Amino acid sequence: MDGVITDTERLYNKYWVESAHELSYDFFNRQDALDLRSLNMPNSIVMMRERYGESFDLNAVKVLCRKKMKEEEESFLRTLETGIKL
Repeated sequence: MDGVITDTERLYNKYWVESAHELSYDFFNRQDALDLRSLNMPNSIVMMRERYGESFDLNAVKVLCRKKMKEEEESFLRTLETGIKL
């Protein structure tokens, strides 16, 4: 999903927050997700650790977020496939 067929930014914002909350970072919010846009990972880690301390594990949040996005993509593709008659 590249943002052309579906609004991936909305989904990433949703899943960043959900993933952080599942890892008990309940303070992580939509603005944090928005602030991560267009930042490379090293700068993202610095920014989040400055906000929330050295123990904030952005890599763990990222892994869970990507897993959720992959599941979303697979679900989206299954939905497309059911509408296509070969």
